[in-house]
Amino acid sequence: QMCIRDRLIYPVTQVREGVLELLCFLSDLKISTRVNIAKEPKCLSRLVALLASGAARQGDRCNKLAACILSNLSNAPAAKTYLLPLEKELFVISACDKGVSKIICNILADLDSIAIDNKIF
Repeated sequence: QMCIRDRLIYPVTQVREGVLELLCFLSDLKISTRVNIAKEPKCLSRLVALLASGAARQGDRCNKLAACILSNLSNAPAAKTYLLPLEKELFVISACDKGVSKIICNILADLDSIAIDNKIF
């Protein structure tokens, strides 16, 4: 059986888009739900990989949904720690994909603020 995160990389576009819509809805709920999504192994890396790959560019909607999910998750302070390891990949995506660059730049700004807060001067 495949779980939701496995269907993020499913080859059928309609299935992938449906999963992204569901995750987008869920990521817009409570903070605890956002953290649980971020904690899910491989979920964030698959969302980032989807953005970085050509697969999502077939339909701009998938790209925007994936970016929206990541943005929703970045609004949960505890979820930011799960996004930090993906900062470099997000930076490359923001530079290469003008369709989602504004959303990704906002995520990077959120991550930068948490990195600054955690530094000891």
